[in-house]
Amino acid sequence: MVVRFEFSGVPASSTKFRMMWLVLERSGVDACLKDPGFAVDSIFQGSVRDLVAVCLGHVEWRDVANTSLRIEGDRRLAKRLPGWLRLDKIVGRDFPMISPVAERVARHPKVNRISATSCCRPPGNCRSAPQRSAPRCE
Repeated sequence: MVVRFEFSGVPASSTKFRMMWLVLERSGVDACLKDPGFAVDSIFQGSVRDLVAVCLGHVEWRDVANTSLRIEGDRRLAKRLPGWLRLDKIVGRDFPMISPVAERVARHPKVNRISATSCCRPPGNCRSAPQRSAPRCE
């Protein structure tokens, strides 16, 4: 399954993040910044701010579904996608809250973090699943 994300509200300095793709397979998931070359099954559209608000638990998925955040494409897949992405879960009820210690570590500038580019092949384009025979998101 391939999901294309089309975000509005992305700063001009980060235009490469306006469109992203998830390639979901039984063997793993690829998150791509460039079109992986597969047919798109579903399109997730909306404000990146609203998606982050749902992920952080500030807004519930049911409050923004089909308004500021929309999923188009195959109806069966569109109905199941929020559950796969865990958007239907609520932070603090279904997920633990981020502990104050974790928040301090995340804000500390000298903490050694793994950057997205250190995990990607090629750097910055894709977080790759196990080897695939189909075209990749490079």
